[in-house]
Amino acid sequence: MLDHDFMRWLERRGVRLHGISVSNFEGVRGVIAERDIKEGELLIQVPEPALIGRRAAEADETFLFALNSQMRLLTPLQILAAFLLFECSKGPASYWAPYLAQLPQSYTSFLSWKAQDIAALQVEHAVQEASESCRALLAEWLQAKPLLIALGVD
Repeated sequence: MLDHDFMRWLERRGVRLHGISVSNFEGVRGVIAERDIKEGELLIQVPEPALIGRRAAEADETFLFALNSQMRLLTPLQILAAFLLFECSKGPASYWAPYLAQLPQSYTSFLSWKAQDIAALQVEHAVQEASESCRALLAEWLQAKPLLIALGVD
């Protein structure tokens, strides 16, 4: 369901929609055209205060200190994931709370499958790809875990 608090949060940060609106379509969030859209027409403006990414992470002194204290280099994706988890750990006090509340609480992906579920794919290439992706994800998690510990995120 569309969260009106989130839409107000976006508006206060300068996000502007032009000829489109956010809606739900059978449980899937998306945008719908409110009128004919011309090719090349600006549809959405998102200023930096409404963008969550590396700059937002580096603007948080606690996060930046913990990140800089790490002895390993993390990928931008690992940094973003750690920052999202850090912000989630703050609960409603997080600047990003209205955005975070819009994220899915769960999802289905082979990355969360058990070994026997992967083996049930019965196509060797698919089993191999799924297994390798799971191993790579675990390795990335283990690399980022010290940062999360330093931030007090369980």
